[in-house]
Amino acid sequence: MKANIFVGTKMMKIAIIEHSNIHGEVYPTFVKYLIELGHTVHLYTTFYNLHQNSFARYDFLDNQCMVNHLDEKEFCQDHQFHRTLSLYDRVVLMTPFSYSPLLTLDYLNNKLYGIVHTTDEPWVQNLLNNNRAFVLRPGVKHNGDEIPFVVPSFFFGLETKIDKNTKTQLISVGGDWHEGTSNFTLLFHTIAQLAGNFSVNFIGVAEHKIKPFITPIIENHINYLGISVPADELFARIARSDFILWNKDNTISLYDKYLKHGTTGSFGLTLGFRKPPIVFEEIALEYGLDDSTAIMYTHNLSDAMDRAIRMSSEEYARMVQRLNRFREKLKQRSLLHLMRMIND
Repeated sequence: MKANIFVGTKMMKIAIIEHSNIHGEVYPTFVKYLIELGHTVHLYTTFYNLHQNSFARYDFLDNQCMVNHLDEKEFCQDHQFHRTLSLYDRVVLMTPFSYSPLLTLDYLNNKLYGIVHTTDEPWVQNLLNNNRAFVLRPGVKHNGDEIPFVVPSFFFGLETKIDKNTKTQLISVGGDWHEGTSNFTLLFHTIAQLAGNFSVNFIGVAEHKIKPFITPIIENHINYLGISVPADELFARIARSDFILWNKDNTISLYDKYLKHGTTGSFGLTLGFRKPPIVFEEIALEYGLDDSTAIMYTHNLSDAMDRAIRMSSEEYARMVQRLNRFREKLKQRSLLHLMRMIND
């Protein structure tokens, strides 16, 4: 979609601030969308994020976005930097933490927007109450009203394959069962029950937490890729996979967070790379997925993974195509939500 179809949209100078090192896959889509709408975008982020190269799969960045290094001291204490932000038409805070000083600066009140990763945090309530918040998926509500969303699901420049591997490749990205974010115990138990030509790739979780579960029965099906890898390597691994395992179900302690208040990062990766997810049914439906775009399960993860392994190339291609249509609809709605922010 080209920017000039949005008749009446005011062109603005917009600052995007990402001082967190854990959401580097989110801000590139916002940069892309705002450039696509015709605005001038300046990104401020950490050296770690820049080193991770979250723009690895984007082909638009040269001469279109000024990228600036942002350190923690500058973000928290540099009043001159804060005043500089007041010169922008809009400031988008990608990760509003409790210590985010921008949340309390009066001269940014009418310019500041925030990306709310979970709506139950006290420090984002002002953004929510003043309609200056975005979430990362459809269906998240505040006081009964759906919050505008911008889905970070487009990895421009390099498209991913839509043909299924002969040896089915499943990937699990991030998560920690000790912190209540993922049910890996069920996953490893399920892998031991499965037969067929498949591999499960793990990335973003500590090796010492994986090793106790890797028994001789399943070791030939497990590929550990590391806890922290550059974005280009992460993206390449996902691109070569067939399915994404979300590992969220109603047995984890943070289930309500992912179901009602927030978004799992696997959602953006699912859409960005058009990789059908293997996902707990209640969460799938809440995120707008269905059995045409996802392999859903309620009690039997084994059946869901077995279906993925046995799925024909033709059926797989149809599911990818339906997933692609779903993400295109979400893109159009995301652009409209951003346009309303600009015109507010």
